[in-house]
Amino acid sequence: MRLDINLATHPHEDARSFYFRASAALGAIALLTALLVLIAARQWRPLAGAAASAAAAALVSLAAFGPQLWIDWAIACSWS
Repeated sequence: MRLDINLATHPHEDARSFYFRASAALGAIALLTALLVLIAARQWRPLAGAAASAAAAALVSLAAFGPQLWIDWAIACSWS
């Protein structure tokens, strides 16, 4: 497998993109694994609690810091 990273011309941009994609893939695999285990064990209450906790944290950060934080985060996480 060939990794297309050109560290000679744009060291921070290329490495940052690579690490972001790698960590996003690892996080997606971890979340998918946890989700499949909970579904297979028919444990809906922990799944609902995790979803409610994530929604509450998002709402608290929205109330505390405003919507601009979320917009800046989405721009920072863009694939371009």
